[in-house]
Amino acid sequence: MCLLGQCFGGTETYEKTTGVKFSFGTTQGILTQPGTGITRDCTAICRQTPTCAAFTVDYENSRCQSYNMDSTGHRNSLHDKIGSNYFEKICLRGVSNLNAMCGDRLWAFERAVGAFLEGFDDREERNVQTKTECEKLCLFETSFTCRSAEFDESINICRLSREDRRSQPAAFRRQPGSTVDYLENQCVRSLPDCRYNVREGTAVISMDELQFAASQGECEALCDQARGFTCRAFTYAMEEKRCYLSGDDSISLSSAPLIAKRDAVYAEKQCSISQCEDGLFTFEKVTGHFLRSAQQVGLAMAASPGVTLECGARCLEAGSDCPAFTLDYNSMKCFKLDRNTQGRGSELSAREGQSYFEKICLRGNVRGCEGRAWAFDRRPGKELRGFDDLKLPLVQSRRDCMEECLAQRRFDCRSAEYDTQTAECRLSSEDRRSRPSDFVDAPSTVEYLENQCLPSESRCNFKSVPNSYPRYLDIVLSLVSDEVDCERRCYEYSDFICRSFSYYPSGSQCFISGDDRGSAGNEALMSRPGTNYYERSCLVAGGPGPGTSPSNPQGRCAVGRAEFEKVTGYELQGQREYPLLRGHNPGLAVQCANQCKIDPRCHGFNFNYKLNECTALEGDADPTRIDIRQVPGVAYFEGVCLRGAGCGMAWTFERHVNRELRGFTNAHYITGSKTECEDRCLDERSFICRSASYSYRRQECRLSSEDRFTQPQAFEMSMDSDYLENQCIPPVGRCAYRNFQRDRQLIYTDKSLSAFSDSSCQHACDVEREFMCRSYTFLSTVGSNTNQCLLSASVAAGTEQAFKLQNGALYAEKQCGSLQPPEPVPPPGRPGSDPGSRYPSGTDQDGVLSPYPCRYTLTYEKIAGAAYGNAQREPIRTRADIGISGECLIKCGQLRHRCLAVSLENVRGGRQRCYSIERSADSDGGLLTSAPELAYFQKICLQGRICPKAWAFTRVPSYELNAPNAIEIKNMFGRRQCQDQCLQESRIVCRSATYYGRDRVCKLSPDTRRSLPQHFRRAAGDVDYMENECAQRKFLKSYLWPVRMKLEYG
Repeated sequence: MCLLGQCFGGTETYEKTTGVKFSFGTTQGILTQPGTGITRDCTAICRQTPTCAAFTVDYENSRCQSYNMDSTGHRNSLHDKIGSNYFEKICLRGVSNLNAMCGDRLWAFERAVGAFLEGFDDREERNVQTKTECEKLCLFETSFTCRSAEFDESINICRLSREDRRSQPAAFRRQPGSTVDYLENQCVRSLPDCRYNVREGTAVISMDELQFAASQGECEALCDQARGFTCRAFTYAMEEKRCYLSGDDSISLSSAPLIAKRDAVYAEKQCSISQCEDGLFTFEKVTGHFLRSAQQVGLAMAASPGVTLECGARCLEAGSDCPAFTLDYNSMKCFKLDRNTQGRGSELSAREGQSYFEKICLRGNVRGCEGRAWAFDRRPGKELRGFDDLKLPLVQSRRDCMEECLAQRRFDCRSAEYDTQTAECRLSSEDRRSRPSDFVDAPSTVEYLENQCLPSESRCNFKSVPNSYPRYLDIVLSLVSDEVDCERRCYEYSDFICRSFSYYPSGSQCFISGDDRGSAGNEALMSRPGTNYYERSCLVAGGPGPGTSPSNPQGRCAVGRAEFEKVTGYELQGQREYPLLRGHNPGLAVQCANQCKIDPRCHGFNFNYKLNECTALEGDADPTRIDIRQVPGVAYFEGVCLRGAGCGMAWTFERHVNRELRGFTNAHYITGSKTECEDRCLDERSFICRSASYSYRRQECRLSSEDRFTQPQAFEMSMDSDYLENQCIPPVGRCAYRNFQRDRQLIYTDKSLSAFSDSSCQHACDVEREFMCRSYTFLSTVGSNTNQCLLSASVAAGTEQAFKLQNGALYAEKQCGSLQPPEPVPPPGRPGSDPGSRYPSGTDQDGVLSPYPCRYTLTYEKIAGAAYGNAQREPIRTRADIGISGECLIKCGQLRHRCLAVSLENVRGGRQRCYSIERSADSDGGLLTSAPELAYFQKICLQGRICPKAWAFTRVPSYELNAPNAIEIKNMFGRRQCQDQCLQESRIVCRSATYYGRDRVCKLSPDTRRSLPQHFRRAAGDVDYMENECAQRKFLKSYLWPVRMKLEYG
C-alpha cells in the first residue's frame, strides 16, 4: 500500500498482477497510443500523478487507466481478464538503494492472488503486518537468494523461498478465494540456462515494448537485453520487421490462448538451473573475447598473477550464481557474470587480453576432463573446413555436440563444429594446429570446438621468440631452476594443456599459458626484453608427416597440398584410368574428390554426370592442353599442388579453357605455370582475388577482384589463356534466385540431398559449404529412394547441353552482386586516364561505392528515416544512452571492414541505441527501406578534404534542390564523384549538391533545403539531394521548417 503521493523515507515502485482488472475507486484514462508498447510510459505518468495509486494496461487497445485507490482491503475487486495487467504502487520504506538492487526495473514484484509455492519454504516470519513488508524481507534476505515470497494476510505470516514458479512449476498452486498471495521477486538474476520454444503464427498477449529488429535472432537478443522488465516472450513479425517484447509467458498467463498473427513467430523463454546429475561441471573457454551483454562483479583473488585456476574454482563454488566468468589478463582480475551466451556466439565480442569462460555440464565419457580447468576451447564464426570425419544431423545443442566428440571411439576427436542453424555436429580427428591453413572463417551460426580433454601430445618441441612472454598467463610456477626445468613443467602440467611458457630467471618462475598463436594470434605474445617466449610445436597423430602434404599423406605433392581444379564440359584423354566411384543418386563430385585424395595412384578424375560415375586418372594433363577434349555432360578434375591459403572446398578453382576476364586486372605477374598463378591469387592481400587469367604463351598471370558473374560482358574467348575462378571467396553482395525453369533438370549435379520442398532445397544451396552452390533442381515427382534436391556449382549459361527434360522438376540459379556493376578499369598508361583518379573515363561510379579499399578519406553519409535490413547487425555498446551518434560512428570506424554502416534507433523513453552493420546498401547495391524512427549512416570514401564532423553529407533520396543559382556539371559518374566535386568547389561555398543518376548531372548550390525550402521538392528515384555538413552554415532568420517530408525507399 502506498498512500497517495506519500512515500516518505522510502522508495516507490510497482507490483504487477497479470491477467486481471480492478473495479474500485475513481478511474481516469491516462494514455492511449494504438499500436505501441505503452507500459513504460504508463508507469512514468502514474508515478508523476499524485492521485494515481494504481493503473491497468489494456493491451488490445494500447490504453492505460488509473485508479485513486489500490487493492489493499479490496482484493475482491480484482477480477480475471485476459489481455489486462494491473500495476499497483508500493512504498518500500527504509529502502534507499532500490536502484542498486533492481536496476531499471519498472516493477519490483509480480503478484499472483490466491496462489502459493508448496513445499519450498526456506524461511518463515510471523507478525508481518503488510504484503509490502513481506516483499521488503525478500529483497533484503542475505542467507540465500529469495526468488519468491508468500504473504497470508489472515494470519500475518510471510514465507520466503529460494525457488519460484518457474524453477519449481509442479509446486505452484492456485487457490481462488484464499488469503494468500504469491510474490515473485523481479530484482534477482534470471536463471542461467535458457532457451526459446518457438511457435509459428501467434503473438504475445501483453506487449510491453515494441522495437525494430532486422531478424528473429536480433529480436531474441533484444528480449535478452531488456532492462525495464524480465522479458519472458517475444513475437517477431517478419514483414513488419517489428519485435514485440512481453514480460509474461504461459506460466504468468495461466496458459491463456495466444493471439493469432500471420507471418509471425512467437518465442517463449524457458530457463532452468542445471543440476548436472551424473555429469561434470567444467568450462569452455573463448580466448580474446568478452560477453558484451553481461553484468560483471569482481572476485577477490589471492594469487596474482596467474589466477585462472582460482577464478574457475570460485565460479564453481558459487553454483548458479556464476554461470560464466571473464578473466582480464592485463590486470589479472576475475569477474563473475550474471548470464552466459545462452547458445548464441554472436553475443561475444573480440577484446585483446580477455577470455570468456562459460560453465557447462558434460555427461558421458568425461574421465579425461576431470581435473582440467576447461574442457573445450570455443571459437564462434570459425571452422576447420574439409576435415569432417563424421557428420551428425539434428544434434540438439552445442553441449550435445561436445559430448558426441568425447564419446567417439573410431578416432580421437580433436575438434568439432556445431551449426546452430542446421543443428549439425561435425567431428574431426584434426584441429586448427594440425591444419592451420584450413582453419577459416565460417557463418556466424557455426562454432568451432576444440577438445582439451585428450592427453597432451608427446612428440613436441618448442619454438622460441626472443624478448616476449605469454599475454594469456594462466599460472605461475615457483622454484623453477632454469628454462629446461620450465619446459619439463610445461610438458607435465595436467590442469590444462600447456601450449606456451616463459622462464623468469630473477624470480625462478615459470609462466605457463594454455594459449598460443594458434588460439590467440599474434596477440598471444607481449614484449618483455630479456625474456624468451616458447611455443609448443607438435607432430599430432593423424597430422602431416615429413615430406607429405596435409591433404595427401602419401606425399604425391612434394611441395604444397593436394587440391583440385574443376574443368566443366571437358575430359582428360590418353591416361591410364580405372573406376573410382559409382552411385545410384546423382551428385558424386565431392565423394569422388575425397576418394581421389586418399588414393596414391589418383592424380585426377573424369566425372560423367550422365552415368553418375567417376574414373580415376594415373597421370596429369599435358601442359599444352592437347589431351583435354570438350565433352558435354563430363567434368575433368585436375589434381594440383597449391601452396597458397586454402579453404577446404572440394575443388579450389573452376577452370574455363580458352577464356579470360578482359579489362579488370588489379595485378599482373610473370609466372612459370598456371598453378603458380593460382597460388598468387590465393595469397593476394591487397584486394580480394576472385579470379585469375593465365596466358600460356606470355606466361602472364592477371589477377582480378571481379569474376564472370560480376562482369559477364568481360568474360571473353582467348585461345592461349585459361580463366581460373577462386572458389574460396564467397559471392559479392546479396543473392537471389532467378531463371526459374519448369520440367528441366540441370545435368551437372555435384551433390544430391533429400528435401521436402523447393524452399528447403533452396536453403540447402544457401548453406552448402563443400563447394560454391550456384543452382539447384528440385524434383517433385521422383520415387522415395531418390534424392529430390540436386545442387550444382554450374549454371545454365555457357554450359553445353546443360538440361534434360524431367517432369515435375524446377530449376533455379543463384544471382549475386550489385545492381549497377562498375565498368572495366583501364590498363596503366591508356590515353585519357588519370592514374591518381578514382573515376576512370567512361565509368559509372555508382557501382563501386563500397568504401574499402579507400586510398583517400573515409567518412560517413547520413540518411534519416531509413534502414538496411539485408545484412547482419551487432549491438554497439556505448557509455550513455542518449546523444551517442558520434561514439557509435567512432566504434564502427575501429571495426574497419567489419562495419560498413551504423543504424541509430530512438527508443521510447528518450533513449538511443546503435548497431554496427557488416555490409551497406552501397556495397551491396541494395535498397534502403523506410523506417521513420531510425537514422542510417554508411561509410563513404571521398577524395576531397573532409572536416572533423562525424559525417560529411546528409543524403535525402528522391529529392532535389532546384535552386536558381546552382552550378551544373555534366558527365559526373556517380553521386560519390558529385560529393567530391562539392567539397573541392572554389567558385562558391557548396552547401548542397543534387545528383541526377540517369542524366549524370551534378548541381552544386550555395543554398540548402533550409535556406530555400520552396525549391526543395520530391524528384525521381535516380535523384539524390546531399547536404554538405562541412560547409559553413548560412544564417537563417527563422528556425521554422515548413516542409514535412515522408521519405520512401525502394
